[in-house]
Amino acid sequence: MRKRVQLLFIAAVFVALLAGCGRASDTYVNQKDSTQTLEFTTDKGVPLREMAHGVFEAPRGEFILNRDGKLASGRYTKVDDAYVLKLDGSKEWKMKVQPDSSLRDEDGTVWQHQTHSRQLRAG
Repeated sequence: MRKRVQLLFIAAVFVALLAGCGRASDTYVNQKDSTQTLEFTTDKGVPLREMAHGVFEAPRGEFILNRDGKLASGRYTKVDDAYVLKLDGSKEWKMKVQPDSSLRDEDGTVWQHQTHSRQLRAG
């Protein structure tokens, strides 16, 4: 009986890994104006099958920009050492990752990393 429970537990963990690890969220704050925030949320975790084959898609997901009390949202993709944001499906905005994990946008504004969280996929 004990071995059966262990086997079922291992199988459940393996299936969870194959399905992906969940979503991650990172929040950045404008260095000059802490009321301005940028939050990235990944689409999904990396499935074990991609890890095993060494084939990874570029990280991508959704973002929400809070600037001057106005919210803007869109999609992002991480390409090499930069995030490419598409604001509301039209305008592109690029942010380069700095050595200290902050981001520098095209206007030279620095966004400091504030929080990182991870949530498991629900169902």
